[in-house]
Amino acid sequence: MAVQRHIMALMQTQLPLVTLSAPAAFAGLGFSSMYLAAKLHVFDRRGRLWKMTLVLVPLMGAYLIAISRICNYVHHWQDVLVGGALGRQRVLGACA
Repeated sequence: MAVQRHIMALMQTQLPLVTLSAPAAFAGLGFSSMYLAAKLHVFDRRGRLWKMTLVLVPLMGAYLIAISRICNYVHHWQDVLVGGALGRQRVLGACA
């Protein structure tokens, strides 16, 4: 029993710092969201709600992927948070 506890503790410490699915989701779907916002002219002062809703759909997909990683106990919430920030940073760097 003691050996099994130590093996489980060792496996917990070897989890990666950043999940790979959250940065990929936020980078890909975030770029899609920024692309749609530019093509649909979302910020043109007309206030069309359907355009903004359409732009937010890819971001909601990225958030759902990130939340599923936490709920399925695949990664810790800190890993997903850092991964999401890295993905958003890539999008903002690519669009700037």
